Order: sequence, then structure tokens, then C-alpha cells
Amino acid sequence: MNLKLLLKRGALLAAANWPTVAIQFGFEGIRGSCVAGIVVGIVVRHDKFETALRTKLEAIGLGLFVPVFFVASGLRFDVQSIKGFGELERAGLFFVILVAVRTVPTVLYRPYLSWRECLASGLLLSTNLSFIVVSVAVGAELGHIREINATALILAGLVSALVLPTVASLLLRGSTEPATADGHVTGIYTESL
Repeated sequence: MNLKLLLKRGALLAAANWPTVAIQFGFEGIRGSCVAGIVVGIVVRHDKFETALRTKLEAIGLGLFVPVFFVASGLRFDVQSIKGFGELERAGLFFVILVAVRTVPTVLYRPYLSWRECLASGLLLSTNLSFIVVSVAVGAELGHIREINATALILAGLVSALVLPTVASLLLRGSTEPATADGHVTGIYTESL
């Protein structure tokens, strides 16, 4: 058997097992997966099968494992743990912080966009449920995040993903021509998101 082919098959076998090996040595499985990806990338780089392998791995990862991860995360989300006003208040605080952190910097684009477009851009940037779910899952697994905060963060991310795109779309409906910083309309039509 060709040594190069054997090396490629060995790299793929290692990629499948490195998350488990990483966990056995006390590391997170995600780090083992990342290292495995780097090793496989080094081995198959500039190979005639590189594009096909990359496409198949991305299809498997995005088509199977990512949805399964989010379904499993949704199963762990405990709606009944939101019993009182304190949990909703905490989720509301996280939601406000999430929107503020992403919306306030869009003011820098004011010379190029109208105020409505700046606000809509900030609201669209604030929708990041997938990042929150992954961060909460990793933080909870490592024991660095309390259950009440995890639930409140996921609830805030869920509300941001459901509500903010609609609000941004409504804001952009009335804005067809962006104004310059001095208030003059540029005459260039920009299609809304």
C-alpha cells in the first residue's frame, strides 16, 4: 500500500478518535477535534482529494453533528427552571446587555448610514443564539457557569433570535435612501436586508 495513502487514512482515523483521547487526558473534546482537523489539513493539503474530503467533512459536520448538538442543547434547556420574576429579570438584563454591546458600536457607521440603518444593523448583529448556546454548553460542562445564568443567557439569545430580525426589518422598511452625516440624501438606493 502506498505510504501517502496509509498516512491519509491514519490521519482520518486519528481525527475520529482525537476528541476521545483529549477527554481521556483531561482536555475538552472540542480541542481534540480542532487538533484533529489541523492534522488532517496538514496531511491532505494540496492533494487531489483535498476539496472532496473537505466538502464531505463539512457536509457531515453541518448536516449531522451541528443540528444534533443544538437539539441536545435544546433538550437540556429547562423552561421550568424559570419560576419567578428573578430569572426573567436576569434574562432581560442579559438581553439588554447583548443588544447594547452590539448596537452602540454601529454609531461609528453614522457617516455612511441613517440612524434607522445604524439601529437596524446593531439589532441584526445582536442575534447570536448559536454562539450563546455553544458558550453556555462549554461553560456548563466545565462548571464555570451557574444553571440560572445558563438558562437566562439562552432565553435572552432565543428572544434576540426571534424578535430582533423582525424589528430590524420594520426599521429598514421606512429607510430607502441613506443620509450622509450632514443630513443630505445621497440618492443611492440600498436594498434592505
